[in-house]
Amino acid sequence: MQPESVMDYVNRLKDTKLACGKTLMELTTYKGVALWWFADVAFYNYLFSQEYADQCREAGLGRKIGANGLFRALVRRVYYISDYLFAVIAYLVLLRFNRIKQVRSLRPEDKVILITGEDIEWRTFYTGDRVEPVLSDQFFHAIIRKLNETGKYRIVSTFPLRCPYIPSIRVIINKCKYWDVLHVPFNLFFRCRIGGERSKAKHHFRKVWELLKDDKTLVSLLDLPEDPDREIRKKIKNYFAYDRPEYVFAEFAKFISMAEVMLESIRPAVIVIEDEYSVFERALIVAAKKKNVPCVAIQHGVIHELHKGYIYQTGEISPDLSVKAPLVPTADVTAVYGQYYKELLTQAGGYPENAVVITGQPRYDRMADLDRESVRSKLIEEWRLDPSKKIVLWATQCHGISDAENKLNFHAVFDSISAIGDVQLIIKQHPGEPERYDTMIREHLEGYSIDAHIVAKDADTLGLLAVSDLVLLKNSTTGLEAVALQKPLIVMNLGGQPDIVNYVQEGVACGVYRPEDLKPTIEQLLRDDSCLARNREEFIRKYLYRVDGKAAERVVALIEECIETGGVRVARRQRA
Repeated sequence: MQPESVMDYVNRLKDTKLACGKTLMELTTYKGVALWWFADVAFYNYLFSQEYADQCREAGLGRKIGANGLFRALVRRVYYISDYLFAVIAYLVLLRFNRIKQVRSLRPEDKVILITGEDIEWRTFYTGDRVEPVLSDQFFHAIIRKLNETGKYRIVSTFPLRCPYIPSIRVIINKCKYWDVLHVPFNLFFRCRIGGERSKAKHHFRKVWELLKDDKTLVSLLDLPEDPDREIRKKIKNYFAYDRPEYVFAEFAKFISMAEVMLESIRPAVIVIEDEYSVFERALIVAAKKKNVPCVAIQHGVIHELHKGYIYQTGEISPDLSVKAPLVPTADVTAVYGQYYKELLTQAGGYPENAVVITGQPRYDRMADLDRESVRSKLIEEWRLDPSKKIVLWATQCHGISDAENKLNFHAVFDSISAIGDVQLIIKQHPGEPERYDTMIREHLEGYSIDAHIVAKDADTLGLLAVSDLVLLKNSTTGLEAVALQKPLIVMNLGGQPDIVNYVQEGVACGVYRPEDLKPTIEQLLRDDSCLARNREEFIRKYLYRVDGKAAERVVALIEECIETGGVRVARRQRA
């Protein structure tokens, strides 16, 4: 499906009145909250990436075992038990590093600011006038530093353990060892009674599925010609019936209960989140509304007109940002990069005008530091690059496109670099790419004798951009960063679909839509990128507001105002 058709289909599926007299939106409401919104983005991505087609192609013993009812019940039981195990692990790690006492000693007068410290953001990077890199949360680092300068707040970070669990546990241990922020794994707040609440929710939604499974209207909606094996129906069924472990409606109810327990324990003055449309963050927003805790969301990546996490229909977000069904759980205020994103969210995304504030991106405050020759030399040495050669940085997004398009990309890039000569290629994979793409890249690379460097997925992207001479991508946020760092940019889109980000349209990138056009485009831009350079300043003003090193200050001012007013007057002041 094309993005537009997927968006339309998902909206039609949730909003159509079924033969039973209710919509899916109504049937997924539980304790006054529309749990559909917890599945909405993931289900959209499931359809867009055509995962159902991949499941159809699976065969053999593995699929037979996976379909066995007894095996699924056993796996589900292990999944349930893991919540208790992870709660114990979280407690033991905190106990080992003497953090439990710190958690228990938190008081409302501490003015706790709770942030969502994602595993994926924990890495080393250069910042400020430091000679050596720091190990910290790259997304929140500048904000934390500015908050600490005030001396008024206690900062606490939280995030759930994620699969693969061993690396996730290592991140928790490293944060306890090396971070001056109190990091508390979200899993610590699982309770036995929450396990019982999940069980009640599971039985409730199984009864709902019994009502739905033969509903003629739903059957018709789920009967798609591109899905002959009815994998989409199985996906919807699992959200209700919980046949196999994954994020389903009963699990969403569990997350909300855990978030409520956490807020009762930590008692924050405000919550600041990076990603407001994932399950964990949605649960935090709902719990925050119930506990009257203001919540600030910070834009963390590119937003476009078909971004399911931000673009909603008229009326789906309440003017007063209520989380009561059927409304979308939304933060009290969302800080965005620039004017374009404010207009997109308020004019196309359904956000109230007064709920979106332009601040710029705090993570980009350190861009000026990357120009220092000492930092550049260290980065070149760290990645074993040849300073005499031009550097092409390729930011891959393998997990967001088909295998066929990935193979086209590999051949186009490797053929072009091989033919140009005196150029070195850095391959920076998206941190969310599964390991199978590591293998795919290396297998295709074996047939070429080119100077290629595959860096760690958690390598410092801004540092890589700083040492690069040209950047290659499809629709990544890295494009914004490349423009801000005055780098020539190529959008390589060989999949036949329209560009979903405006880099080419705005004149800050050259578009490559045929494999044979990549080599001459790289050669041209390495010689002269003036055709792009003249458009960058206007692009930065429109999309990034200012790259002036003060975005963190603006976000901190917004956070402080939310603390003082409970998130209410921010909206009134912005409207005025």
